[in-house]
Amino acid sequence: MRAWLRASETAHITALAVWLGTIGMTAVAAAVIFPQMRELDPKLSAYPNYTGEHWLLAAGHIANRIFVIGDMIQAACAAVAGLTLAVALIARRLSPFGISAALRMIGMLVAFGALSYQFGSLRPDMRRNLDNYWLSAQDGRNEDARVYQAKFRELHPAASRSLAIGGGAVLIALLGGAWSLSARPRFVPLPDIAAEYGDE
Repeated sequence: MRAWLRASETAHITALAVWLGTIGMTAVAAAVIFPQMRELDPKLSAYPNYTGEHWLLAAGHIANRIFVIGDMIQAACAAVAGLTLAVALIARRLSPFGISAALRMIGMLVAFGALSYQFGSLRPDMRRNLDNYWLSAQDGRNEDARVYQAKFRELHPAASRSLAIGGGAVLIALLGGAWSLSARPRFVPLPDIAAEYGDE
C-alpha cells in the first residue's frame, strides 16, 4: 500500500476511534454529573427567585458545555472519516462489494444520518427549550421554567436513542475498517492504475 493511502487509512481509523470515544465520554459525563450534582444540592445565586431544583440547573449548564464540545469533535471526526473513506474507495483500496467495505459504508451512512438528525432537528429544538428554561428560571418565572423544562425532557429519549444509534454505527464502521486493514488488500484494477498496484 502506498504511503499516502496508508496515512489516509490511519487517519480514517483514528477519526472513527475519536468519534466513538467522544460519544462514549459525553454519555458517561452526563451519567456522572447529574447524580453527583443532585447529591450536592447546590443553591445558585444566579437564580435567586427560582423555586425549582437548582441542582438540575447546575448539572445542565455543565453537561451542555460538554455536549457542545462533543458535537464539534464529532463533526470534525465525521468530516475526516468520510473524506478518508472516499479516498480509499476512489483509490480502489476497497472493493465496494467486499464485506469490510460494506460494513464501513453502512456504518458511516447510519452515523452520518444520526449526526444530521441531531444537528439539523433535535439539538436546535433542545437548545431553544433549554435557553428558555434557563432564562425563565433566572427571571423567576417559575411556571414558564417548568413548561420549558418539560418540553426539553420530552426530547431527551430521542437524543439518547440517536446517540446510541450513532455510537453503534461508528463502532460498526470502526470494526469494518480494522477488518479491512488486517486482511489482504483487494484491488479492483483499473486501466490507468493497474500497473501501479500490480505487485501488491
